[in-house]
Amino acid sequence: MKYLLTIFLFTVSMAIYAQNNATTVVYEKTYEIVEGGLHKRTLTLHSDGSFVFHSYRKIKAGHPEENSYAKGTWTSKKDLYIFTANRETDFDKKYTLDFDKSRARVFKDGSIRFLNSAVSWVKGMPLDRMK
Repeated sequence: MKYLLTIFLFTVSMAIYAQNNATTVVYEKTYEIVEGGLHKRTLTLHSDGSFVFHSYRKIKAGHPEENSYAKGTWTSKKDLYIFTANRETDFDKKYTLDFDKSRARVFKDGSIRFLNSAVSWVKGMPLDRMK
């Protein structure tokens, strides 16, 4: 009985520890453009299965900054991330990019590349995993 109780307490404590130490994975790529311009794209995958994507663009010094966002949920199957977005909950004035049914492949070096997306400039986009 003591043995079973010990195993039970160990299992419960490990489950609590795992939930408290959930990780967030961030992928990012920055492109410098001539005349002080910049593109920065960031994908944040939360351990609860949600994601946020942010694209920042400043074409050149003196021009206005542009920000685009997406959010939704993600799942993974081996080395493939699958993104979904709910029209009712994941879109508003800020979150306008449609990542529903987007897919990205994970490579051994930690980077990812989008295989397909409803957002034309996202298809083929590489991002590096931040440490």
